Amino acid sequence: MSLSNNLAHIQEKIETACKKANRPSESVQLIAVSKTFPVQDVQALAQIGHVDFAENRIAELNKKIPETQIYPSLRWHLIGTLQSNKIKDLPDALFLFHALDRLSLAEKLNAHMLQNDKSIQVLLQVNASREINKSGFRPEDLLSVYETAIRYPALKICGLMTMAENTTDAAKIGNTFREVFELNEKLKNQNLSPHYHGWLSMGMSHDFEIAIQEGATHIRIGSLLFGKRGI
Repeated sequence: MSLSNNLAHIQEKIETACKKANRPSESVQLIAVSKTFPVQDVQALAQIGHVDFAENRIAELNKKIPETQIYPSLRWHLIGTLQSNKIKDLPDALFLFHALDRLSLAEKLNAHMLQNDKSIQVLLQVNASREINKSGFRPEDLLSVYETAIRYPALKICGLMTMAENTTDAAKIGNTFREVFELNEKLKNQNLSPHYHGWLSMGMSHDFEIAIQEGATHIRIGSLLFGKRGI
């Protein structure tokens, strides 16, 4: 299938999932995860109106952003782990960083942004599946982490991100997403920051329909859209 057909197929699935969850389809943003795929694929989707794209690595962002500048409406997301020594390489055009996973990074990111008279929109990464090989804050620590992070003036904490366990157990996946949704609601109700929009980035190619059912506002789709990755 072509990229346009793949996109239409995914959009149909989003609409169906939203109807089941009694949500408007406009409440879910599809982020095309173009990592390892050529910029021509991004351009092809941009030509038919897709807006949100994501990369795992800053190097790929910095390569693809200049090559897609003819599409000024594009919004670029960084969804991978950010090493402290790479902060200086963050592109100005970055719309949202999804994986703020430690307070030491928040401190360094804030200092860099202040030094350059900038700010950045970020999501706090939550390790709700509690896997030792995954980054992110523990759910039980999240409120205190949030209260600390919002004190950094250059960081606009907009919501949360999580990844469910890689399993076929839909109930287990749903429980993980539901816990993060409930944490998100608690933070919204705190009303501590004007930047907290309650954005909820969760769900990928294999579990995005469950994520929509559990309240995701941003879903990150790669292989279902672009195809199997060679690396």
